[in-house]
Amino acid sequence: SDAATDASTKAGTAYTNAVNYTLSRILDATNNTSITYAASANSVKAAFDRAGTAYTNAVASTRFLLIALHQACPKYAAITSGWA
Repeated sequence: SDAATDASTKAGTAYTNAVNYTLSRILDATNNTSITYAASANSVKAAFDRAGTAYTNAVASTRFLLIALHQACPKYAAITSGWA
């Protein structure tokens, strides 16, 4: 019937519009701070990996600085001996 065809067409159009709107709200970027867009799985993984690298670098830098402090300040050797 014409009513069923019309309803089916409208439902299909509504579905297409919803999918297109949703897809336009997903971003594949790690530098976006918007609260109106969702992150894609790829951008979440990239951000997670970048955070892991940052943590590793921070630990390495901190260890390097603590070793330098231990070597440069012998009077603090008792305090810093466990750090090196």
